[in-house]
Amino acid sequence: MPLYTYSARDKEGNVKQGEINLDSEAKLAEWLYTQGFLLTHSEEKGKQGENLFFQKILSQIGYISLMDKVLFTQYLEVMLKAGLSLVKALNILISQTTNRKFKRVIQDLHRNVETGVTFYEALSKHPKVFSELYVNVVKTGEVSGKLTQALNQLAVQLKKDRDLVKKVTGAMTYPAVVVVAMGGIGFLMMTFVLPKLVTIFEEFNTRLPLPTRILIAVSKFMGAYVLWILGGIVVFCFLAFRIMRSSKGRLVFHRIYLYLPIISKVVKKVNLARFIRNLSSLLASGLPILEALDVVSDALGNVYYKKAVKASLTEVQKGTALSKALAHNHLLFPPIVTQVIEVGEETGALDEILVKLAEFYEEDVDQTMKNISTIIEPILMLVIGGAVGAMAVAVILPIYSLTSAL
Repeated sequence: MPLYTYSARDKEGNVKQGEINLDSEAKLAEWLYTQGFLLTHSEEKGKQGENLFFQKILSQIGYISLMDKVLFTQYLEVMLKAGLSLVKALNILISQTTNRKFKRVIQDLHRNVETGVTFYEALSKHPKVFSELYVNVVKTGEVSGKLTQALNQLAVQLKKDRDLVKKVTGAMTYPAVVVVAMGGIGFLMMTFVLPKLVTIFEEFNTRLPLPTRILIAVSKFMGAYVLWILGGIVVFCFLAFRIMRSSKGRLVFHRIYLYLPIISKVVKKVNLARFIRNLSSLLASGLPILEALDVVSDALGNVYYKKAVKASLTEVQKGTALSKALAHNHLLFPPIVTQVIEVGEETGALDEILVKLAEFYEEDVDQTMKNISTIIEPILMLVIGGAVGAMAVAVILPIYSLTSAL
């Protein structure tokens, strides 16, 4: 049974420190809780300082998924509804979280809240984990005394975001895997398999058909410069990634996305669904519409949607209705969106109507992605069949020509 050194604090702020033999850190936290203390720090004796550098690195690397944040928000809401204090709820979440990086974040939240910092201020210290939207919804809930309702809204919002991402990535995974596999197999064929056939064809000492000559030329080039080609592909991918992440690159590529035949529909619907869902959540939490629009604009993926929402914010500040401010941009906000928002403004139930509109667009995204998958599969089959057929013709033609000449 390991020996733990610990420090704990009670409600009055009194500190307790000591050592005890227990099965786990979770058992230690439970034991202290029965005595009216909350565990603030513990360490297994004998391991103090051992691999400390590597432990710190391990806690920094890793990825905090959307699902991690969904579960954190849901569990926190349930525990607060059950009557646990925020400090106690966070302490329990520390022991339950398996993600090292997220565990450190929750530990920091626990320390800050325990010292009297408001929860939303503690969250704002981790902008890479908790978005501005998340912090603002918690802030309005904390100030109004409705933190559990705010957490419920956030849990729903995060789940919807996760579903939206899964629908898009799920539909794109299959074609991406097929294209990469096809490119890899084609590359291996051209650099390792076909060169052996080329030596046979060259022994024929006759003029080969045009498709065969093209195939031989490509195969020889790839065989001779295989390392340069691989290096070029890596450099191209790296530069393309850097350009797409730069501000000027985003302006160019995001504009292209809005006009590409199939991709434009997906980009518009995903951004609209996210805009509407986030705006409804912020308005429902009690945030004023000007602040809500400012927060929502930063949550959108496409640069031009960000700019359009920022522009609408300026118009609304001047007294223009949101529906009219958005109606200026027909490319990004179709009439159905502006008309529904107008109805919500007139009836005073904008947040409720936006929820229904968000559900409509989320279902529309789901159907669009299913349609895209249905269309892409036969196209890929045709492309693969065409590539294999062209290669087969280039290989078979000289053999057929020679057998006909005999």
